Amino acid sequence: MTSPAAGPPESASPASSWRARLAPVYRWLVRYFLWHVWFFVSANLILNGLNFLTGRPWWAFWPLLVTSPLLAAHYLFYKTATVDERWADARTEELNLKSYDRGHIEDIKSRFEKGEVPPPPPR
Repeated sequence: MTSPAAGPPESASPASSWRARLAPVYRWLVRYFLWHVWFFVSANLILNGLNFLTGRPWWAFWPLLVTSPLLAAHYLFYKTATVDERWADARTEELNLKSYDRGHIEDIKSRFEKGEVPPPPPR
């Protein structure tokens, strides 16, 4: 008896290779996000408190202006790294339940189940 011929080894997809290379970065972004939020809030509260006590023009605005986009970018990367299938399913269900056009969504679902709507393209 001969064993079935094994196909060519599967090569890693381009998406999985860059994800593997960025895995340490994503872990760092997730691990330090809450620290970043606490630092942002506390530093800006301290600076605005000092600004209030000195009574000078509002100089604490500039550090707030610089650190806010940095925190926003960190948040976006954090959300990108923490999204998974469970979150996507929960979000889809939430949107379905809050939908104002529930009949339209049910129509799309029934057409999809009957095979009248092509499935979405694979990622």
